[in-house]
Parts: sequence; structure tokens; C-alpha cells
Amino acid sequence: MGSQVPEDQLRHQFQLKELDALIDRELLAQAGAALEPDDLDQRLAKRLAPHAAGDTVPTDKIENLRKQILQEVLLEKYGLLDLTVSEQELLRFYEKNSKSFIESRSVHAEHILVRLPKNATDEQIREVRQKAERILSELKQGKEFAAAAREYSDCSSKENGGDLGVIKESFMPREFDAVAFKLKPGSISDIVKTRHGLHIIKIKNPTSEKQLSFPEVKGHIAGYVKKNLQKQKIDGLVQQLRKTAKIEIFI
Repeated sequence: MGSQVPEDQLRHQFQLKELDALIDRELLAQAGAALEPDDLDQRLAKRLAPHAAGDTVPTDKIENLRKQILQEVLLEKYGLLDLTVSEQELLRFYEKNSKSFIESRSVHAEHILVRLPKNATDEQIREVRQKAERILSELKQGKEFAAAAREYSDCSSKENGGDLGVIKESFMPREFDAVAFKLKPGSISDIVKTRHGLHIIKIKNPTSEKQLSFPEVKGHIAGYVKKNLQKQKIDGLVQQLRKTAKIEIFI
């Protein structure tokens, strides 16, 4: 078994990481201040505008906002706030990571749950099984599924007649999925046992696994790629600032 890192060492590592991030933000703010932005006061006033008139804004909050604006001034100068990524770059990312854009199959599921007590005795297991069998028998005799769920289910979904909504594969335990994704729409399952207890399942509107097209995910990809590109460029800028900065750490 691998050795564990002592808690005090982990805490120290976390503190160093936080300190590094703080230094980076301070370096960006100082570099932004060196640009002497004319509209700093106007930008700051705009950020403070949402506060109700008469409310006192803590000094440290004002200072943090000022530093944030100075960072943005610097990033604006280097064109890092509004990066553009070409259509070709986005398409290349999509093609390289196409497996990440597969939508899992889904079903609209309803269920009735008879919960098993924790560490249930043989007698309790037998009683729960008998209750589930009685419910299933009533359903087979024509009782409405939603009515049975409201009357018998131990799941909070009982308030909605047992309706779980649309669920994707792997959202529920695998024993549940194994039945739900093979069930014919409108039909009722036999009793299914999972770690939660005993279920009776009904489904509708099943969908198959689907490869999402580039237009469907283009916006998501653009946001992701821009964010990562921005981080890379900011990291590079910070490294340049660190080379000329005098940094003293006393911990």
C-alpha cells in the first residue's frame, strides 16, 4: 500500500499553491497599473454600481476589484480578453475528440421503489419482497402506475407518480439500467433489485446513442478552446513578469 503524505505537508503544499496564485494576480495587477489606465475610476464605479446606495463597501473588496480591473487592462493590451479561434481550429478539435461528443442513450423512466432497510434481516428482506410482489400484482391487474407509485413508493419521486424524468445510461445503478434500456415502452418490468432496494420500472421515449454533430457542439468547443488558450498565454505572460519581479516570501 502506498505511503500517505502527512496532513501538515499537504496543508503546506496547498498554502504554497495559493500563494503562487496570489503572486501571479499581484504581478498582473502591478503591470496593469504601470499602464496608467485613464478610466480606472470609471470602471471601478461601474463595478460598485450594483451595491445599493448608502451601503458601505469593505475596503478590501474595493481593493480586490481595483486589482481585478488592472489585470483586465493588461490582458486587454495583449489581446487576451477577447481571443478568436478559427473555424478550422474548432473543427480540428472536434475531429480529434469526436468520441467526447457522443450522447448516451436515454429513456424517460418511472419507477416504484420498495426500500430495503440497511443491514436487513432475512425476515425484513422477505417482507419487502412480498410487498413488491403485491404491488406488481396490482399493476398487472390494471392499477395505474402513477397511482401505485404515489401510494407505495419509498422514493421522493412518488410525488410525481414515480416519474424520474429522462435519464441517461449509467445515471442509475447498472441493474436498473440493464432492465430499463431493454424494456419496451409502456410495459412494466419484473422486480429489479439494486443497492437502493426493489424497483418496478416503466419507460417511454427511448433514444439511441448519438454522435453529436459539429454545429451542435461548436459553441461549447469554442468556449473550452478559448479558455485553455487564454490560460496558456496568461501563464506565459506571468512567467515573463516573474523574471523581472522582486519576490520575497516569508513563510
